[in-house]
Amino acid sequence: MKEKPILFNTQMVQAILAGNKTQTRRIADFIVPEGTFIARYSAFKDRNYAIKRQIDHDPIFYEVVQTVKSKYEIGDILWVRETVVIFKNVESYFAYKADGNYVGNELKWTPSIHMPRSAARIFLEVTNVRVERLKEISAIDIKCEGILPDMRTDHPRGPHYTAFISLWESINGKGCWNDNPWVWVYEFEKVKP
Repeated sequence: MKEKPILFNTQMVQAILAGNKTQTRRIADFIVPEGTFIARYSAFKDRNYAIKRQIDHDPIFYEVVQTVKSKYEIGDILWVRETVVIFKNVESYFAYKADGNYVGNELKWTPSIHMPRSAARIFLEVTNVRVERLKEISAIDIKCEGILPDMRTDHPRGPHYTAFISLWESINGKGCWNDNPWVWVYEFEKVKP
């Protein structure tokens, strides 16, 4: 078990605080070449998955092409980095954008990427890790992502998908949904520091 930082935008921090978000997806930093597949792999302690291919088209025998490791492991404690105001004149006092109590241009917000560990107030324990293609997400998983349905749309798979696609592309770039990348799926629960 290790303690590691994880970034969330304000909307997702609010979903975590409300108890609505228990999963997050992060784009995987590996490529699964044509003619191979990815599977859970326990032969190595420090790797989660193996990219494999059949040997001579034999349905039983496979060779490992590459092993890949997730950034976060089951049991890791993640401290959430969120947008904050650091009040310099009051030792260890922070205001959090997700709380919505502070408005106005007079506050100097520190982006989540620069939030210090001392400001962390949300801690998450990783309870499950898996890898999948982005478009494999189910409506139940979208709810676990903390997404509320967009009832103004008629996505063929349901209103949750439109809201998730919109959020995903606002974070990862326009068209990223259609790219259907491999993603690490991290399930977590809130824990006390």
